[in-house]
Parts: sequence; structure tokens; C-alpha cells
Amino acid sequence: MDCVALLRRYRIADDDLRRAAEVTFRERKTHELPRRLPPPERGWQDAFLRYGSAYGLASVTLEEGWAELSAAWDRAMGRQRSGIL
Repeated sequence: MDCVALLRRYRIADDDLRRAAEVTFRERKTHELPRRLPPPERGWQDAFLRYGSAYGLASVTLEEGWAELSAAWDRAMGRQRSGIL
């Protein structure tokens, strides 16, 4: 939810998103940076809707949020044309 809110609030360049993700995954060392985002778990729906109101995204479904984030991720990871998110 927080990533969707950030993408909607700020104009984040694809390169900036990619670099931020690379640094985050490198420093956390929990797993490798995914080239594609896996779909969210079904159990996340309630939490996504509950926390969405705090971000002004109460009407955004889990599927819509994931579609936005996944498209931005694909662009940032070079799967689509580069640009501003």
C-alpha cells in the first residue's frame, strides 16, 4: 500500500526506483531483487483495503494497486520503455 501511495504522490523516475530497490535489497540481504513482482497473496486483500484509507486510497483494490506497482516495477527494471512513473 505504501508503495502505491508513493507512486501516486510523487513523480519517480524509473532509474531512481530501480536504484532505490537495488540498494534496499542489497542492504537487507533477505533475498535477491526480483525482476518481476510476484502477485500478492489473497490474504492481503483485507489489510490492503484497511490501510488504504490512511493513504487516501480506500477505493483502490489489491488487484488495482498491484497492477500499478507491477507496471512501475517492470518499467524500472527495464521490461518496458523508460520514463517517469
